[in-house]
Amino acid sequence: MKPRTNGESASPTLEELLNFATEAALSEVVWEKDGRRIAFKRPLAPLVTLAASAVEAPTPTLSPDSNHHMVKSPMVGTFLRAPKGRPPLVIEGDEVVVGHRLGIVEAMQVPKDVISTVKGRVLRVMVENGRPVEYGQPIVEIDVIEGA
Repeated sequence: MKPRTNGESASPTLEELLNFATEAALSEVVWEKDGRRIAFKRPLAPLVTLAASAVEAPTPTLSPDSNHHMVKSPMVGTFLRAPKGRPPLVIEGDEVVVGHRLGIVEAMQVPKDVISTVKGRVLRVMVENGRPVEYGQPIVEIDVIEGA
């Protein structure tokens, strides 16, 4: 969203919120300030499109010399290793399966789960808790278990 000038209100417009939601691949946004509230839900892509895109699951990324998979950020935001006040969802050495929740990326207080697309063992979490991440940035490195 663009910054305001010349005494304009600091509140974003609905169009700006819709554009942000589209760019960040968010399906729901709730914004509230000074007693004003803007909330909306965008319909998810049609089922055929979701099936074709493997439900937004990134293609496994293996380094050429090993059987390691890099789980990447699904959007721009802040990386959280766990919901507030909870222990980390995964730590180095944990075994994970397809669909295992590895962390959260949050933008404008809207969380999106970081999900494993492979079975294996967590080698390292590459981003510190609370740090900003870019779309496609490697977050977790997993040693893939063969035959999984």
